Amino acid sequence: MQRIYRECRSNIVSTGDGSKLVHMLSLIARVHETSDLEARLAALEASR
Repeated sequence: MQRIYRECRSNIVSTGDGSKLVHMLSLIARVHETSDLEARLAALEASR
């Protein structure tokens, strides 16, 4: 996300495209976090 920010500030990437990219990266991070939490919960439940 920092790279996208820097590229927007340098006019390498338009702010509209940068905003969309950051939004997509945020969604990917949230999905990854959720899937990791689900895997940890499943492992915890299996150990009982």
